[in-house]
Amino acid sequence: MASRNDDPSLPEDVVRSILEIATEADHATGWKCTTVSKSVQAWVEPILYRRISLYRDKDVSRLYRTILSHPSKQPDFFAIHVKTVYLHLRTTWGLPIAILDACHNVRRIQLHFWKGCRKAEFMVGRHAVWQRLKPWMLKIPMSLFIPSHRSFGLSSPAGSNVFANVTHLELDCLGVGSEEWSWASLSSLGTLTHLCLSTYSNVPYDILALWAHLVAATPFFPPSLTVCVLSLGSLMWLGDAREIIEENAQVLDDRVVVAVDRTYYDAKLSNAASDSCPQPACIWRWSLEDEQRYDDWGRFWRRAEEMVAGRSALVHEV
Repeated sequence: MASRNDDPSLPEDVVRSILEIATEADHATGWKCTTVSKSVQAWVEPILYRRISLYRDKDVSRLYRTILSHPSKQPDFFAIHVKTVYLHLRTTWGLPIAILDACHNVRRIQLHFWKGCRKAEFMVGRHAVWQRLKPWMLKIPMSLFIPSHRSFGLSSPAGSNVFANVTHLELDCLGVGSEEWSWASLSSLGTLTHLCLSTYSNVPYDILALWAHLVAATPFFPPSLTVCVLSLGSLMWLGDAREIIEENAQVLDDRVVVAVDRTYYDAKLSNAASDSCPQPACIWRWSLEDEQRYDDWGRFWRRAEEMVAGRSALVHEV
């Protein structure tokens, strides 16, 4: 017969660990846990908000309302616990800017937006939030910078603190010419190890403009840089894709790797016998939303690293 002192319940720290692990594995389970009690809510919410991905306007509005009024959370909850913010915007920047401001200690920022949703007052160089943000990993459109701030120079008046701590940087180059950006200032980024120049356009003019950015940037690669990716959009219907890819970026610098859309890669390039592309020159990446869905941005960088490391190994074997 069990005594009255035999408590079948688990210790609180064990329960907490179990719920945190369950939330890490499945956010849907975590959101259900938030309704159990305030204590459980306080355990799992830091995990649920660690990575924020917003694709729809209503999701942006919902999070904004939560930031404005969250009596169950400490005042600086979002600044402390949010580590990654991904915003794919189709409308204006007012609410997203407020979200970034609330999450100003974020380590990883990935921004993509449709052309029509920009507003001048929210651009880099006009809004104060860009001086507060100092991410380690940053994906941002060049066109979000006003002309006077299209520079990496951290010490110049036109510089932006947003680059101060960056190690991994992806710039969407669409809509900004290589002559409109101060590439000479790239050498000032002493922490930069990974750079990606990208476009999601399959218009030949835009891809040639992307190439011009790479040509302009290469002489100013900082010594810390280990890999630079030239990321092309969907090439499936682009007639001169073969010529563009065969114009191998590696001739500029052996740290440069070409990335193509996963669909195109599987259809045209995955067969090592294919003459559509020199196999060692290319890696693949998911399309924009799939990359977020699978949280593959980090693995994308690792594929690029492996490509450069493989080249280095071949050189040492010769």
